[in-house]
Amino acid sequence: MHFQQKVYQDEFQVKMIRQLTTAPDGKSVAFNAAGYIYIKTLPDGKPERITTTSDFEFEPQFSPDGKTR
Repeated sequence: MHFQQKVYQDEFQVKMIRQLTTAPDGKSVAFNAAGYIYIKTLPDGKPERITTTSDFEFEPQFSPDGKTR
């Protein structure tokens, strides 16, 4: 039995996020998903990737004053 599968897709729905961190003001979160760092405004913002490199990214953090991510 053989099932056709698409191995690579430009976009896909992430099912798990990692390394979630909340901004000091509580208005946004940063997280790792599929090896890249995203930021999302709470509660209904759309996740946005914060860089454009092809390198894997880990451990998102906000500065203590919340002005630098």
